[in-house]
Amino acid sequence: MDFIKKTGVILCGGKSRRMGIDKGSLIIKNKMFISYAIDAFERFEEIILATDRIERHDYLEIVSKEKERIKIIEDIYPEKGPISGIYTAMKSAKYDIVVIACDMPFISRNLTENIAGRLDECDEKYNVILFSDKRIQPLCSGYRKIYKDEINRCIMENKLSLVDFIKNNKYILFEETNKTYVKNINYPEEYRKLDGR
Repeated sequence: MDFIKKTGVILCGGKSRRMGIDKGSLIIKNKMFISYAIDAFERFEEIILATDRIERHDYLEIVSKEKERIKIIEDIYPEKGPISGIYTAMKSAKYDIVVIACDMPFISRNLTENIAGRLDECDEKYNVILFSDKRIQPLCSGYRKIYKDEINRCIMENKLSLVDFIKNNKYILFEETNKTYVKNINYPEEYRKLDGR
């Protein structure tokens, strides 16, 4: 298999306060959410699972044994939200990154690979930001490693909004009409409604 020279990043941080349990370990059709996320990066040369605290996620070590190219990293700045996971991943990544959240069980390989392709096609200063369901989707987008220091500065200044970071830097929009791909599951009632549980 020819691997895509991008780093797939799965954000596993957060306390899942609304769900009450770790969302990556939720199961649909006999498979954990985190496994769907890993499958979305099947052709990526490198996969990083970024978490706020490794010991919080019982499944991470088990899942990481599935593929030798998976790394598990702990946020450099805990309690700072997704922007911290992205910064930590950028510091560790070999390549520009495509980011998804662990609570998107309908994410597709086609989508992550298309985002990676757009990163290859556009100017190297531009992030590739997904636009779906009438808004930008910062947790399903492509980011350039050249912005690592800028993201670190945002964290140091406690400017933790990914949307603000995106709007203050160069980006192109990549539109996806199938909003199911980016549907994330936040609440127990949303999980109960899923088919195949």
